[in-house]
Formats: sequence, C-alpha cells, structure tokens
Amino acid sequence: YPCLVQGSAAPDSILAALQVAQQRDEVVTLIVCRGGGSLEDLWAFNDERVVRAVAGCGLPVLCAIGHETDTALAELAADLRAPTPTAAAELVCASRDTLMEALQAMATSVSRRVRHRLESQAQGLDVLALRLGRPASSLAVQDRALRALATRLQSARRTTTDHQAHRLSALAARLLPAPARQLQALRSRLDRHEAAWAALNPAGVLARGYGWIEGPDQRPILGIAQLKAGLRIDAVLHDGRARAEILGVMPDPAEAPAPVKPRRPRRKSTPGA
Repeated sequence: YPCLVQGSAAPDSILAALQVAQQRDEVVTLIVCRGGGSLEDLWAFNDERVVRAVAGCGLPVLCAIGHETDTALAELAADLRAPTPTAAAELVCASRDTLMEALQAMATSVSRRVRHRLESQAQGLDVLALRLGRPASSLAVQDRALRALATRLQSARRTTTDHQAHRLSALAARLLPAPARQLQALRSRLDRHEAAWAALNPAGVLARGYGWIEGPDQRPILGIAQLKAGLRIDAVLHDGRARAEILGVMPDPAEAPAPVKPRRPRRKSTPGA
C-alpha cells in the first residue's frame, strides 16, 4: 500500500494507506516501515494521528522505521517493533532453511506412517494365508463332512421308510374288514327300507281287495262331503279302473257333527248386590 513517508503530506498519506489496508482485509500482518534518514525525515511517524491509527488498526501491525538506533512513536504503538525493514521481513516470513527442515520432517513422518501401514497390512495377509491353508486340506474336510451327512441322511430315510411301511400295514389291517361290515350294514338298511316301502305301497293294499275312488279331477275322494248325486267317479282297483255315477248320498248318522248348544247370557251384577 504505497504512501508518502516524509514531508508535510506524509501523515495524511500514511493514514489513507492504513485505511485502505483495513478495508481490503487481505493480509495477515501489516508492516509499516521506511528506510533510514534524519530525524526530520522520520518525523511523520511521530504524528499523533499516525500513532493513534497504528494503535487502533484492526490488523496486526509490525513497525520498522529507519535504522536500528532510530525510534519513532509509531513503533511504540505497534504490536511489534523491528530494528530495520529487513528484520521486519524476516520476522513475518520464515527462512527457506526453516521451511525445508519442516518439510523434511513432515516427509519423514509420512514415510514412517506409510511403512508402518504397509507392514501391518503384510502381517494381516500372512495371518489370512495361514488361516486359509491349502485348498486340498480344506476340500478334504468338506468331503468328510459331506460323507457324514450322506450317511445320516441314508439312515434317516431307511428309518422313515420302515416306519411308514409299518403304519401302512396297520392301516391295511384295519381297513380290510371295514368294507365288508359297511356293505352288510347297507344291505340291512336296504332290507328295512324295502319292507317299509312294501307296507306303504298302495298297490299292495289294492292287491288285498281294497280300492279307492277318484273324482273328475283325479284326486282321491276322502269323505262323503265331496260327493253328490250325478257325480261321475272312478273306482281304482289293483287291476284297473271302473267308471261309476253317484245315484245318491247317504251320510252316516254317527259321523254327523253334534249340535252346538246356545250359550246363556251372563247376568250383569248391580251395584250393592
């Protein structure tokens, strides 16, 4: 941030440069410096405004004014004072040798860690290789296990087959008599049903000398109330039908309904009776 460092206009120029540096805020450390000169040449850094601006700067300020023997008020107000501008540059920037030493130390540390990691991985591979063993040995173990499983499976299958055969034999022994018994029971039921049907068959009743009569609608006549003189009827016998005509109807006095007696009226009770 260039500015005037001597003369009457130097304080204002230094103040403007400090303000620009703070506004940009793009550096870590701000160096305020100038080369050697007389007391009058360095007097701008004793200006009260410059001293207050250095003390109130928001950035860390390193101040180096003139030679080692020169001292300005701005140097006393700064965060750090350097005897010369060159010394100020050395303070804020590490030397190449120092940086190379740090870089070498970092490279050594990285190399050591990589080597340690590789050794650990190699040991892990050795352990896995020992656990893996030879393929032939592993296959032999698996073959023995498979043979044992095959033997157990064959024995279990034989046992299951024998058990099922015994169970089937028992079921067969129980089922063989069952159809004969069931057939005999069905025959007995059929005989009973045939006997009941024969007893209820109207043809059997007709064969014993009985018959029934039907009206013109071919429905059985069940009572004298369904008959009247002149009605044509059919007499159904076991070997055919006979057409007849009703000449008269004579009801059976014994089957006549009894006369209904009239009910006597109930007498009404009078109060106080």
